[in-house]
Amino acid sequence: MKVEVKAPKISEEIDKITIVKWFKGVGDEVEENDVLAEGTTKKIIFDIKSPVSGRIEEICIKEGEEVPLNTTIAVIDSKSNSFVSQNISQEKVKLTIRERIPITGVQKEIKEHIWKSFQSTVHVTEVIKVDITLLNGLLERKAFSRENEEIKILDVLIKAAALSLPYFPALNSYAGKDEIISYKNINIGFTIFTEKSLIVPVIKDVDKKEICTIYRERRALTEKAKTGTLSISDISGSTFSIVDLSLSNVFFFNPIINYPQVAVLGIGSVQDELSVLHKKIEVRKILYIMISFDQRLITGTYASGFLNRIKSILEEPDKLFSMS
Repeated sequence: MKVEVKAPKISEEIDKITIVKWFKGVGDEVEENDVLAEGTTKKIIFDIKSPVSGRIEEICIKEGEEVPLNTTIAVIDSKSNSFVSQNISQEKVKLTIRERIPITGVQKEIKEHIWKSFQSTVHVTEVIKVDITLLNGLLERKAFSRENEEIKILDVLIKAAALSLPYFPALNSYAGKDEIISYKNINIGFTIFTEKSLIVPVIKDVDKKEICTIYRERRALTEKAKTGTLSISDISGSTFSIVDLSLSNVFFFNPIINYPQVAVLGIGSVQDELSVLHKKIEVRKILYIMISFDQRLITGTYASGFLNRIKSILEEPDKLFSMS
């Protein structure tokens, strides 16, 4: 019985993979779950395993070739007649991360993803100033911590975004061919800039978690990103993304939408600014947050409403204790 091995589906955001290397050739005997090839996408490398035992009859894709999902990459003459369908074989493909791919491959992936985002969306960016003086004081006193955690502005902003998205569900969405697909789950991806790549791990169901839990998960994902041990699940399933430059000296930038999502939130660095408060000039801690959105699908008023809701949460941070 001839069985087609298909390019496996990694996540909703990924529509192509590249075959890096074949470990088996035409005529080779293989057992079920033997590693046939090494694939890559989204800055990770994974194994493609044989769904059945048998002999490789045909290799359909060359090394270095990029193919759409569900493309036949090999044909195996199976020893068993009990194999029912390729759908079952796809469920048996187990993906294991080995390491990050070389810098050239990462750069190519990022370049193509960014270009696809700009080709597919009409980017517009809005920015708003947030006075986080009170919030900064709470963070310094570790008011949100349970076990003396060093909770950062990013952790609080991830939570604030998750609390705001239910009021603006079109932002927690993907762009389909003729529709906007809005999700109930709020899974937020956040950027990690390593020496060789840009990675976006995902914290799942953020709206249901306390800030200290978000902090712990973010730290764990960051450590895995630095050591190259992120799993497919760690980078999959994002419904909304945040680009964090809060530790830089950049206070304003144009974040790029993580297509096919329809918007992305950006965080700049905290600035000391003179402000008039109660008729007195004071030095306040100011944070610039910004949103880039697809103007074809999201209006400027809608996006600014989302920013202002986050602003109200961050400027009255005591409310977070009842919201968390």
